[in-house]
Amino acid sequence: MPLVVFYFGLVHPVPNRYATDVAFFPGFPLFVLLGSIHQDRRKLHPANSEYRAFYAAAPLAPFTGAKTLQGIK
Repeated sequence: MPLVVFYFGLVHPVPNRYATDVAFFPGFPLFVLLGSIHQDRRKLHPANSEYRAFYAAAPLAPFTGAKTLQGIK
């Protein structure tokens, strides 16, 4: 769901060239990125070692990790 909001915020001002749309909708991708970074930082508490291992292995954006193309020949 956050990726849908991210892309909606990026694409919406293109067909709607009103000043309010151009000023308002680019805030959606910013909100998604800052919110996800804030959530990750909040959960990286020292007592939460399981999440630390998951965080180290998982990329922020899907299909961008180091092992994404592993197994494709």
